[in-house]
Amino acid sequence: MKHTEIDISNLSKPVQTRIAIDRQVPYLTYLGIGFWMLWNTIGFSGAFWLTDADNSFYAENLTFIHLVASTVCLLAVALLSNKVKNVVVKNWFTFTSAFIATVGTAFILCTSPAFMILVFGSNDIGPISMYLFYVGDVMTGAGTTMLYVRATALYGAIPPRKALSLFACSYLLSSAIFFVLKGADNTLFANIIFALCPLFAAVLLGLRNKSIQGEGTVLRSTGKIMPMFWVFVVALILCTFTLETMKSFIFIDIPVSASIAAHSAAQLFCIASCLVILIAVLLTKNRDQSFIMLFRTVLVIIVIVVMLFIAIDVHSLQIGAIAAGCLPVFNVIVWGMLAYIVFQSQAEALRVFCFGNAALSIGTMLGSIVTMIYQQGFLNESVLRTLLIVLGFAVLVVALFFFTEQRMSSLIAPIDDERLSADTFGAEMKKPRRFKVAIDTIAQDKGLTNREHEILEKLLKGMTARQIADEETLSIYTVRAHVRNIYTKLDVHSKTELNQYLENLNSQDID
Repeated sequence: MKHTEIDISNLSKPVQTRIAIDRQVPYLTYLGIGFWMLWNTIGFSGAFWLTDADNSFYAENLTFIHLVASTVCLLAVALLSNKVKNVVVKNWFTFTSAFIATVGTAFILCTSPAFMILVFGSNDIGPISMYLFYVGDVMTGAGTTMLYVRATALYGAIPPRKALSLFACSYLLSSAIFFVLKGADNTLFANIIFALCPLFAAVLLGLRNKSIQGEGTVLRSTGKIMPMFWVFVVALILCTFTLETMKSFIFIDIPVSASIAAHSAAQLFCIASCLVILIAVLLTKNRDQSFIMLFRTVLVIIVIVVMLFIAIDVHSLQIGAIAAGCLPVFNVIVWGMLAYIVFQSQAEALRVFCFGNAALSIGTMLGSIVTMIYQQGFLNESVLRTLLIVLGFAVLVVALFFFTEQRMSSLIAPIDDERLSADTFGAEMKKPRRFKVAIDTIAQDKGLTNREHEILEKLLKGMTARQIADEETLSIYTVRAHVRNIYTKLDVHSKTELNQYLENLNSQDID
């Protein structure tokens, strides 16, 4: 992790402290998203704040209204990214968003059944309290979403394997705190932490003083979003729609206590899954195609869960726990894929992350709507089961036929800058020997394979991936895979940055 050194002697003491902490523990700021995840876990499950309710009505309404507000904010940021990109990364904006989310959470807690019983002796919520509950839902939807938006620049500027690892670690942090709160068995304390989660997230996200290499690049990038990205977005909607429909169908009519217990069990599934993700990342070092395989594997798991749901008792809490666990794990992998797309295609981070996360929210909302329609008696159980079977097969088709290496290559492969001539960098190299020594030094220091060494040299001479494939008699996909590995090992995003990397090395005395 490289940081731009800045003189902090003239800055205020709090700012100096913040920058010093970030320099000592540079990964700490990325864990801010873990408190955002913790808020979602507690809020959507009803844990701690919904213990005295008769059913999951409050949690379902919070989820739906929260996601509507979140989707509107995500789409607005994506469509207006050029106008808001300089604002969303400022600390005053981050802390304002956190404050709005915290106040909204306080409104939700004040209108929860537990609070109503404590104050009024009854959990019957009046119209004024209901409106306050809805206002809290909207405020938390907008506030927490802006915290997520702030994190996109951080995660989009680092190599995708590192981004996926940090997303998984953030969820492990979220689950660990969740179980600590559950073990403490103090509802008041747990709800205070719930309300303060957005502020904790803002504190960690605010540690970074815009010093990470590449953060400004991914915000200012003008790379185009590939057509395959929209297929990816539709697939996200389909998968989350399937999982949310099944999960909500299971939990809609069961006691809240049983629902909360199942969501708690789902955290164990999430912990195990995130550990598997971390191990997979370690074992597949520099093999970025593993992202595609990981995503396809999760799609197949979704199909298996749906089929189990159809085959077993419709209100099986065990299947419900797995479904509840699949959603956050699926989200973690999707966020890793979004980071991959930003890193590889040089597309603007705000647009990619916001459109991608909006797809997750839309799918979840659709699932909630279908379940509400069923609850109102407009759908019977057999129709809903049939719908889930159709959705399951649709997910399977997407996994097997759409997310192949060839199709995904147009989404995640590095963009070749055809405008660079064959002597763009070579013309600046006055000594051929110095050019060769610089490349050999990079290959040795960064652990490039022999093939990667050869391709690096050709890239720096201005050749495109297609030209290299033709000259070496290799598949274009094989060459692109090598280029991705080179970019990851050198921690660069584009051919321009690759040229700059060698130019910087060449300026040193390496002879």
